[in-house]
Amino acid sequence: MKKTLSLDELINELKNMDVFNITVINTPDYLTDYFVIGSVDNVITLKAIVDKFRYLVVRIHGEVESGWVILDFDDFWCHLFLPNVREYYNIERLWSLRSVMRDEK
Repeated sequence: MKKTLSLDELINELKNMDVFNITVINTPDYLTDYFVIGSVDNVITLKAIVDKFRYLVVRIHGEVESGWVILDFDDFWCHLFLPNVREYYNIERLWSLRSVMRDEK
């Protein structure tokens, strides 16, 4: 049986592994309840985080070398980016735009 991890435990673990600019987005009507978004300085740190959580996640999406990996914990997804990749995709902005579009209905 897989050990489960709470959202707060994940955030604390990420902070301990030098993940910075952590953002949590509530996504209850999507495929998961929350997106946790964080930045890491380099692919070595990104790989270490993926290796640490490999046996706690349902799936891992993406490749470390791409600079964007998603750890799927089922109830929440953890998006980890290199800073330039995070800035390029800017998924926080996409989710805020989605909220605005929904409010206009």
